[in-house]
Amino acid sequence: MKKLYALAAVVAVALTSCVKNEIAEPAGNEIAFKNFALSENTRGDFAEVADNFECFAIYEGEDGSRRGFWKSGEKAETIKKDGNTWSNADGTYYWPKDGNLDFYAWYSPNYSQVNGKIKCSVEEAIGMTIDKITIDEAQGLLVADPAKNQTKNDVPIIFRHTTSRLGFYFANANATGRESFKLTINSIEVAGVNRYASYAYNADKHEWTATDPANKKFYTGNDVITTTKIESNTQATAQLELFPQDETVITIKYTVVDNNGFEYTGTYVINPEDTAWTAPNENNWLANNDYHYNISFNFKWVDKDGDGEKDPDEEDLEIHFEPTVEEWTVQTHTIYDERQ
Repeated sequence: MKKLYALAAVVAVALTSCVKNEIAEPAGNEIAFKNFALSENTRGDFAEVADNFECFAIYEGEDGSRRGFWKSGEKAETIKKDGNTWSNADGTYYWPKDGNLDFYAWYSPNYSQVNGKIKCSVEEAIGMTIDKITIDEAQGLLVADPAKNQTKNDVPIIFRHTTSRLGFYFANANATGRESFKLTINSIEVAGVNRYASYAYNADKHEWTATDPANKKFYTGNDVITTTKIESNTQATAQLELFPQDETVITIKYTVVDNNGFEYTGTYVINPEDTAWTAPNENNWLANNDYHYNISFNFKWVDKDGDGEKDPDEEDLEIHFEPTVEEWTVQTHTIYDERQ
C-alpha cells in the first residue's frame, strides 16, 4: 500500500514593508509563504518545519537570462513563520513585472552540517544539488519538488523525504500468562549500507548517487517486547533512515527467557529474496518510503522425546515475520518461519 507523505506550502500575496528590488512591483504584490498543509500522517514528525525552511529563488527574464533573485544571489534564504504566514526572514520581495521565478526549497534538522553543501545553479538543467553528505547528516532531510516558471501566488512547494526508512515492529504472543516468555531484541544490523551520497533532481526524480556500500547500520537497544500483537498503533522498536539503495541483508539478534529461567539466544536473517514489496519497490528501498518489518514471536514447547516433560533442549520458537512498508510511502512484507 502506498501513501504519500508530503508537506505542502504555497506562495501567496501578503502586505508587508518594502525592500529595494530592481524588478519589484509596487506594494501589494509581495511574495510570502502561506500555511503548510501537513499530511495527517506527518504532523508528529515534522513540527519544526512549520517554523522555518530554506528556499532558493532563480529569476528568468523574457530574454532567457537567469540569475539569483534573493539579495543573497544564488544562496538560499530562510523562510520563517509569522502568525499564519511564512515570509523571508531578511526582507520583503515582490513578484517581478516580467519573466518568472523558480523556487527550490529544503529543510533539515541538521542545518549547520548541510547548509554549505546544498547549492542551486542558475542553469535550469542543474537546479539544486547536494554535495556528498553522510547518512547521519541526511537524517530528516526534506527536499521540495522544484516549482518552476512561477509568476503569481499559489505556488506549490511540496516537500518529500529524501531517505528510505526501515521500521522494525515486534510482538511477543507469549508476553503474559502461565507459560510466558520474556523476549529481548538485542540488536538489528543492516549490512552494506551507503555512508555518503550526493543529491540531484534529475528527470523529475529526487536521486542520490551513493558511495561506500560496505558499511553497516546498527541498532542496539536491548528492548524487552511486551506487546502481544502488532496493531496499527504499535510503536516501532527501531527506525533507521538510509540512503535509497538495493535492499540488503538484515540480521536480528534476540534473547528469550521462559518463566523457569531457561534462556535461548537466537539470530534471524532476512535476505532481499525473502521480501516482496509493492511495485515499483521490488527489491529496492526507495526515497520517501517507510518500510515496516512486522515481526511476531510465538513461543511453544515441542515434546521431542515424547516423555511428557519439558526438557531444556525442547524449548522452541515459532516466529512469524510480517514486514510491511508504509509511505512516507508504506510497504508491508510478511515472513513466516516455524522452528520445531
